[in-house]
Amino acid sequence: MAQRESDLTVEGLARFHREVADALDLAIAADAPLPLLRKLAAASGFTEALREVPKHALMGGIVSEATAALAEWQKWRNERRATIVA
Repeated sequence: MAQRESDLTVEGLARFHREVADALDLAIAADAPLPLLRKLAAASGFTEALREVPKHALMGGIVSEATAALAEWQKWRNERRATIVA
């Protein structure tokens, strides 16, 4: 999962973006709800843009929102898995 904003290096931000982008790909393939897809898509776009300007003032808010979107995705995925296994 994502690190705190202050801990993200340029490389760390690139890894975080990849994590968010991968989650978006998986969520699309899993037919996740549209509101969740929108959150992940926004997070993916914002984190990609931040890679160009990693010290931007919006970084804290974007990292927080992206982290929340990832947590929501993981919760949805785990609930769906539990339903499938049951």
